[in-house]
Amino acid sequence: MDRLLNSKLVFVQSLPCSRPSAIVTLARAVLLTRYLFIGCLVVGGLAIGGTSLIGGTSLNGGTSVSFAIENVQVQMIGGTVHSGSLTSIDEQNIFLQSATGAKQLPISDTNVLTFTGSEPKEAAPSLELTLLDGSRLRGNGFRGKGNEWQLESQFLQTSSIPPKIIRSLTFKPLAEKQLAGWNDALSDPSQNDGLIVTRPSGEITRVGGTILEIKNGQVSFEFDDQKLEMPSEKLLGLVWFQPNADRKSPAIEVRTVDQSLFQAVSLKVNDGNLECLSASGLVSKVSLKGVVDIRFSASNLRWLAEAEKIESFEEKPSNWKFSIDLAKQAFAPRFVSESRSSGGQSASDLDLLFSSPGTYSFRMPDGFRRLESRVQRSESGNVQSKLVIQVWQDSEKVSESILEANQDHIDIKASLKPEKKIRLVVTSSDPMYLGTEIQWKQPRLLR
Repeated sequence: MDRLLNSKLVFVQSLPCSRPSAIVTLARAVLLTRYLFIGCLVVGGLAIGGTSLIGGTSLNGGTSVSFAIENVQVQMIGGTVHSGSLTSIDEQNIFLQSATGAKQLPISDTNVLTFTGSEPKEAAPSLELTLLDGSRLRGNGFRGKGNEWQLESQFLQTSSIPPKIIRSLTFKPLAEKQLAGWNDALSDPSQNDGLIVTRPSGEITRVGGTILEIKNGQVSFEFDDQKLEMPSEKLLGLVWFQPNADRKSPAIEVRTVDQSLFQAVSLKVNDGNLECLSASGLVSKVSLKGVVDIRFSASNLRWLAEAEKIESFEEKPSNWKFSIDLAKQAFAPRFVSESRSSGGQSASDLDLLFSSPGTYSFRMPDGFRRLESRVQRSESGNVQSKLVIQVWQDSEKVSESILEANQDHIDIKASLKPEKKIRLVVTSSDPMYLGTEIQWKQPRLLR
């Protein structure tokens, strides 16, 4: 049976497949292989690397999956954790069989799905392919030319990779002292491909030209109208010229045991494999025995600190008699962090501080429809005033909540529309704005 399955993967991988027809070609190959081997049925349980795969596949006017992957955990965005056996995944839900019965968990509310029996391998493959969408794929080899390139990997089977979605390729792990030079090579403004080499002095140099072909460990590269042939072990890596090198979109992160990271926009479980589709149309199939976790939060969640800011200002007290231009900026709502790290803060660490009543407005990202946050008072000061907290969408007031003087916090939830101007407004009837400092704790935007 293993030999037949391997034949299936080799057959699919070897098919010529341009980007527009990648999905169709892969689907036809899988259907043909199922037809050829329809008599082969896995019965009973098969233990795979600490994760149990129970059951098999049946065909009855279509495909129905009747297996369960044991020992998985699903952590929801709100913090709830569900444990049990994974029975399926589709575009909208995760299907879990737990001790309390079957559960259907919305992907839009899911943070991470973890396969607790799988661990990343310490000795990962040395070659790493980086795509424009942020995917980092590890492999044992890379070959191709023209518009068709192929990654050779133990765990990841991909359709043909078009060069227009490739950012770079490293043939060996980068040492820490090489990172700065490598990043300089990536950011080089040259309008051509780059061949990255290390000089005897240790200096990293980018040679501009055109990548022609990689075959049998040899790199063909055109430089000043001359064709160069170089063994890959002599190179640090390659960089593909891309006019729009920052094309990244919200995606589901799939991490595998070989330390690959695949950015997917949709997933499907089929015959014990996870089928992934990227925003660029790249199709990948990952054996579930090689999956460490699936992180949905990259697709489902955006921190408010990452959203496009429109404006921010403090409201002047009713008895304020001085110019407020400076005060509007000095005390305007702003993002702060309790962390004292000198290495910079991530958006997930940032709270939105209102030192006094004011307004913070932003643009709702495309595809996101909910705002959630806990609004709580700062610990400094003994005086607490009543506050009115409003969420506006353009000229429409979506929600209004009251934080009473005797309350320390309140939870805010609002349903919004993508691409709209959103205003967070905090007001107080206290003439001096005493006891009005609050924080929106890690405000987040959800699908």
